[in-house]
Amino acid sequence: MSGARKRHFCGILIGFVGLQALLVWISAEFRFSRHEGDMLHLSELVLRVVAGQVPHMDFMTPIGDLAFRPIAALLMLPDRIAALPPLGLGRAMLWSQVMAAVVLLPAVCWTGLSRMRFGPAVVFGLLTLGLVTGLVFGGVHTNLSLSMHYNRWAWALTFLVVVLVVVPAGRRRADLFDGLVIGLALSALVLIKATYAVALALPVTLGLLIQFRARVMWVAGLAALAVWGLYAWAFGPEFWRAYADDLLTVLRSGIRPFPGETLQAVALSPAYTFATLAGLAAALLLRRESRGPGLALMLFLPAFVYISYQNYGNDPLWLVPVAFCLIAQLPGPGEGPRSAMAAVALTALVLVAPQMGNVLYSPVRHALLPASQYRPLLPDPAHADLRMLAARGEAPFVQATMVLPGQTPDLPEFQGRPLAECKREGGLVPVIEAETALLAELGITQGPQPFVADFLAPYWMYSALTPLPDGAPWYYDGLPGLETATHLMVPVCASKPHVRAHILSLIEARGVPLTETGHNELFTLYEIGR
Repeated sequence: MSGARKRHFCGILIGFVGLQALLVWISAEFRFSRHEGDMLHLSELVLRVVAGQVPHMDFMTPIGDLAFRPIAALLMLPDRIAALPPLGLGRAMLWSQVMAAVVLLPAVCWTGLSRMRFGPAVVFGLLTLGLVTGLVFGGVHTNLSLSMHYNRWAWALTFLVVVLVVVPAGRRRADLFDGLVIGLALSALVLIKATYAVALALPVTLGLLIQFRARVMWVAGLAALAVWGLYAWAFGPEFWRAYADDLLTVLRSGIRPFPGETLQAVALSPAYTFATLAGLAAALLLRRESRGPGLALMLFLPAFVYISYQNYGNDPLWLVPVAFCLIAQLPGPGEGPRSAMAAVALTALVLVAPQMGNVLYSPVRHALLPASQYRPLLPDPAHADLRMLAARGEAPFVQATMVLPGQTPDLPEFQGRPLAECKREGGLVPVIEAETALLAELGITQGPQPFVADFLAPYWMYSALTPLPDGAPWYYDGLPGLETATHLMVPVCASKPHVRAHILSLIEARGVPLTETGHNELFTLYEIGR
């Protein structure tokens, strides 16, 4: 790539990030229409950090600190720089994506400049940065949400790591920059969603070694250790032990072992078989052209499938770096398997085009949404710029088990009360608002909120209550926060009945003394004896 083209390439990427910033500025608020539970989860994670809490040490979560600290940092920034206007959660979430793209921009530029020709580099760069700034998790549904945004950020980092490992740089002085990008990316993956780092660690290490790039591996290792050491210095070594405990809790839990299809289905089912075949074909073709890169790509394939298996939606976004690993190493016209490599690369991009197109176009869709159809998610006026589709909260409904004539329902019981066999299916936010009002009627207006026998418990964000110390913004297993709670709240219809049943079984097994202090159409409240 000539000097002029290098400048044009970087200029295009800078312009793209500038366009994303313009779309955020035009929007002035974040309007979403899907996954209210996930948005409440993200809001609680951020607000706990703003309040000075440290993830894993003050509350339980397997999601890494870097997944939500950028949002918290933007919320706190006006307090430190008086000239800046205050931000609510909605705008902080949107600007955090632009900030992440800006941070990633040098690494994207380096990857494109060192591995690809101008055209492919531009497309790869736009896809990677567009993944960071998207407003859907993936899939083909057009409803917008920042749910699981950390998966998109982690995929973007994965794109860079895979290309830098599989595609040779062609010059020795690239080792330092390759190592820095790979090491910093892997360290960030650990601090965003550890699944990615665990899955990629072995193929990255072996992929570099089989290509005799030990120097890159050492630089990457030192860069990663520096970042992890910085966290240990900032929060203490206890941070890493607490993080490991949270990850092990989720790993051992049977509550939600995987968020979508089974591992076998993600590898070999009608929806994913062609993606797997495209990956295998790409690796085999690269081995014919150059043994080292082909074997390196082959090592990545199990990691790709596992990461997709652990992600909601199971989108095979890994097809993007696979395609560009082929494109970057296409032989000259008439040489080697050029046509076959080009065909497989095109096939891979076509297979993932619906999901990638949905992500890339989502910021434009968001800027065009009519604001009148949305209402604030939270009652705090400071965060009125985080808005949900009003229609999503107008009709709460449940899924219930029908009892036919002649049948006697065998309902489970807790503390002598039968537990209804029903499940909340819609209207999560208005139900939470109603439950918060009922808690106030029962005198629960100050101090830590109750421990809730369900997967989500954001009641403190709708009242003057405080978050439960050592609690879990999203339930995974165990009884996190029960030791500091004064009350237990058991919903009549839980959002996840199996979670309610699991929590109550653990409480009964522990022999926690309980006294019923209130019962209504939405929940039963118990005082916890000490």
